[in-house]
Amino acid sequence: MKQIQHAKLDAIQILRAIAVLAVVFWHSDAVIFSVKDRLDFTNFEFPGVSLFFAISGFIICYIGLADGMTVKKFIMRRVVRIVPIYWVFTIAIILLFVIKPSSAIAKQSSDLNTVIQSFLILPQAGFPVLGVGWTLEHEIIFYGLFAIMLSLRLQQKIFWLIGALGLVGMWCRWNGPIEFWDYHVFSLLHFQFLIGIFVYQYKLLWRAKTVFLPIILLIVAVALLSLTKWYKFVFPEGVGSIYIAGDISSFVDIFGTAISCGMLLVAALQLEGLGYFTSYLSKFLIKVGDASFTIYLSHQLFFVGFRQILSRYPDMPWFAAEGVRITTVLTVIIGAIWFYDHFEKPLLRALQKRVA
Repeated sequence: MKQIQHAKLDAIQILRAIAVLAVVFWHSDAVIFSVKDRLDFTNFEFPGVSLFFAISGFIICYIGLADGMTVKKFIMRRVVRIVPIYWVFTIAIILLFVIKPSSAIAKQSSDLNTVIQSFLILPQAGFPVLGVGWTLEHEIIFYGLFAIMLSLRLQQKIFWLIGALGLVGMWCRWNGPIEFWDYHVFSLLHFQFLIGIFVYQYKLLWRAKTVFLPIILLIVAVALLSLTKWYKFVFPEGVGSIYIAGDISSFVDIFGTAISCGMLLVAALQLEGLGYFTSYLSKFLIKVGDASFTIYLSHQLFFVGFRQILSRYPDMPWFAAEGVRITTVLTVIIGAIWFYDHFEKPLLRALQKRVA
């Protein structure tokens, strides 16, 4: 596997923006939940988290397989990138619980064991204090596996390790549910990291001579994703329990979304190679992608205030509720971008200089 220069990829930032906007919009139903006459988009879920995992599989190879990368440098860079901002918003959730214990988003903060495990980003059977932090538990497992392979100088074989663990997890679930004894080590979500690793390894996939190939890939990805979600609703057994279930529906959901995300990743890289990411919309999405980690971690905190306001108006018409939803999402984006520019980015630069 040839090494590539470590440069920022606009395609990745745009995909991060799409992923985080999908997550925020889907979660925004919680803001207007108390409104009786509201539009329900919960059945139209775009796999934002799955796309994040595919991006992570790609980007960890992109930076982790660079010449001169050491285990210490890899771990320190991951810690600097993830931990400080995650702690900021975890502390914010705990403070919210102290100020308003009745807030649903902060209820888990009362469990001291959950708090400790959350700060350490240790795998948990339930949700961490900051609910969306469950995805970071899987990320940390993936980082740890990569670090082990790096220490053994087998980092080029990470594809086979992640694939093997995913297959073991698949076999275990087929023969009976896994509750939590594996601590995410045999998670089916490994297949979503795997697709990102695959795209990185086969760089010829990034190249396209015309725009027709990425457009076809986008169409096929959307069609496959739609088919996967259709199957999920027609045969719902085990859906929502992909961590423990061993049924066909769960496997279709995992593999269908993973392959779809892989196609989106390839299409985006091809479009960047063709020079299609120069518009104002692209620049805006790149900015959102830069702030995607903050948006992802903070959006439920923003939702608390708006939800409190709407709970007083359950008879609000649907169009007014949708206006509040859109206002909430825009507030999250603007607030998170401001936080990224004035706090996260300067902090990252300072910490990265220390571990360089």
